[in-house]
Amino acid sequence: MIHRSSGYFLLVFALALTNLAVASGMILLKDLNDEQRSGFGAVKTLTVQVAIKSPKGTEEKINNLVLETVKKVVSSTGIVLVTPAGQRTADAVLRIEGEVEAKGANYWSGYRYSAAQTQGKIFIEKNGVSAGTDFSATRHAPTLITSGAYTTPESAPFDKILGPGTLDIDTDPAKSLHAGLVRIGVLLRNWSSIVSAAEPKEGLPTDWALWAAVEEKVPEAYPLSLVALRRGRDAAKWALTRLERDKGVKIALQVLNEDDDSASIIAASILQELKADEAAEDLSALAMNPEQTESLRVVCLDALKTIGGPVALSTAVAMISDQDLPEKIRTKAVEIITAGKDTSSADALRKIAMDPDEPPGLRKKALGAVAELDPQEAPSLMLEVLRNLENDTDLRREAITHLKKSDYSPALQTIEEIIVNPTEQLDLRQEAIEILSSLDAKRALSIFPEIVENQDNDPKLRMTALTGLTELKEKALEPMLVKILGNKNDETDLRITAVEGLRELVATGAVNVISQPAMDKDEGQQLRIACVKALGVLEDPGSVRPLLDLVTDREESKELRLEAIKALPRLDRASARILISELSDPNEDIRRAIAQSVRQLGRKIVDDLIGVLKAEQSAARAITAELLGQIADRKATKPLIELLEDSESSVRIASVKALGELGDRRATVPLIEKLKDPDLAMRRQVVEALSKLRDRRAISPLRELIEDTEDEELRKTAEEAVKDLEGR
Repeated sequence: MIHRSSGYFLLVFALALTNLAVASGMILLKDLNDEQRSGFGAVKTLTVQVAIKSPKGTEEKINNLVLETVKKVVSSTGIVLVTPAGQRTADAVLRIEGEVEAKGANYWSGYRYSAAQTQGKIFIEKNGVSAGTDFSATRHAPTLITSGAYTTPESAPFDKILGPGTLDIDTDPAKSLHAGLVRIGVLLRNWSSIVSAAEPKEGLPTDWALWAAVEEKVPEAYPLSLVALRRGRDAAKWALTRLERDKGVKIALQVLNEDDDSASIIAASILQELKADEAAEDLSALAMNPEQTESLRVVCLDALKTIGGPVALSTAVAMISDQDLPEKIRTKAVEIITAGKDTSSADALRKIAMDPDEPPGLRKKALGAVAELDPQEAPSLMLEVLRNLENDTDLRREAITHLKKSDYSPALQTIEEIIVNPTEQLDLRQEAIEILSSLDAKRALSIFPEIVENQDNDPKLRMTALTGLTELKEKALEPMLVKILGNKNDETDLRITAVEGLRELVATGAVNVISQPAMDKDEGQQLRIACVKALGVLEDPGSVRPLLDLVTDREESKELRLEAIKALPRLDRASARILISELSDPNEDIRRAIAQSVRQLGRKIVDDLIGVLKAEQSAARAITAELLGQIADRKATKPLIELLEDSESSVRIASVKALGELGDRRATVPLIEKLKDPDLAMRRQVVEALSKLRDRRAISPLRELIEDTEDEELRKTAEEAVKDLEGR
């Protein structure tokens, strides 16, 4: 046994791998009253018992891992762990129990992984009172899979997943085993002693205690945050941005001015998140201090950008023209000026943008800042860049991007020169084309066609010019578009854009030209679909025949045939008959699209549809019955009644539904006879149809069905039908 001076405890340490039962009525630690806390505070000796269930014979390993965690956390609070337990009876028992489950076939950050997920309880028992908390943890092991050692997560040996940290990794550290142990340590001692144990450089790891302190809202969260911040722990930022703002700012300011770069960086980010304007002077002093690291100075400038105000602006203004400063720092200064909308700095930024000796990234940032701060004068600067900085491609690209947002006509001549100059960068010429399209349609019409028709030009440039032309929707462009579409050797994307342009122009004179690639099986699918859609928009009588030919050609793709059906203009009866003949198509999507298309003719096609009810294909009979029900012409009643005897269940059900839609009471008796059909789905549909016919002759048969059926849903449907028929 090891004894320590007063104020410390003797911990009797034992491992029990037996199943432990949590004492009934465990009280959460935060819910203990003062008397209960006092009772636990009197504990002098403690026995630890661990019982974590885990698969594949890993219980000993996992329980040893738990014991290591207990030693790491509890002993660092000042409690002495003593082993073996000896013969002494302890004052209280610390129990840790739960279960580890193997998880697999999951994804995490883009990788498949194996995992060990632990759920359990940690609690202390004394004199029949149990107090504790739940804990949970998940350990990921992506390297087991990504390294190729195992083909699937499930094949990874479970004991390979387990390891250091198995019980302390969790999306919420406040629920980890460590946090639970800290809470137990607090119960046995107090928060102030936890802080004391944490203050030495190698003392208690602060993160777990800090999570617990913030969650329980105890005053000691502040000194623990200070300790964590001085150690450069991110947990300090999490805590101080959730605690009382003024105290958080005070602690962050204290550490900001201490001589520890990593801690000061976190402190600056805390002040940024808290938008601590009272810290602006301190942040400015550090940002301006050349003896500080670049990383710290940049973070301080980031904080000033968020905080804003006169101090931030004066700091940034002093920095932007200092060429001895690193580019990253000056770039941050430009961002502060832009965010603060300091228009007085526009001239200084303009000089930076035009100075070839300045870093390229800084010049681009300054150019963008001028565009935002001085939108009236910015276009002239952009034009100056385009005219005078021919060798600075990146800056010219930035300038032309900003010109797209304005309507600065003096730039048009320069923009045109860029477009027609083959030595200019491709993307710069494309940007120029887009600007000219929006600013001067007449000028675009004069120069774009030559760019498009010249096949020696880059396809992307031709496409940009053609897109710009089609957006103008000028009828004069039709011959050029027809020519491009008809050239099978030209770029497919260009031809698609041409046919889309013809569609926008509603170029009815181009029907034959558009029909040719639509019907040509050697053409690409996307071009053919674009042509079909164009034919639909044109609504020219000359487009009907090619579209019908596509629909009836079952060797064509389903996608193309569906587009052809949708593209068909208003049908005459002759065209409708051709489509109706395709109701026997084996593809359901095609059948339904045809039904939707011919339905517009209504009663004009009823006789044709009645003829399809005798088709060999059951699918054709079924969809035709459905269509007749939608048209609701009672001429179809008798043929539909005959269809009640069809050999196919789907056809019989479709005819019942159609008869209900027709509302013809001549169908009442035949439908009543089908209430005894062996097919449950058929009987349900019959009940619904009889309800729609509103014929009281169906009441008695429906009541018999209610008495005889064992299907609850059918019974309820029939009961509702009877109520409707009785007028209740």
